[in-house]
Amino acid sequence: MTRRITLTVGEACKLTGKSERTIQDWCKTGKLDGFKGTKTWTIYKSSVNEYLRKQETKRKANKYAYRRGERKW
Repeated sequence: MTRRITLTVGEACKLTGKSERTIQDWCKTGKLDGFKGTKTWTIYKSSVNEYLRKQETKRKANKYAYRRGERKW
């Protein structure tokens, strides 16, 4: 059985650049995969990496759409 690497809310904040409240809300709604212990959330690092990968993909798509004149502001 493999162990999944976990992060605290603070560590996830540093990686994503989001606030603690946002990270906690994302955990509650299922946007980030993790579990709540007695008081705090523990987030799986793979879930944060997936979020960052999606954001980078979205950023690149918007960049190229803007260059082609397809992006509407």
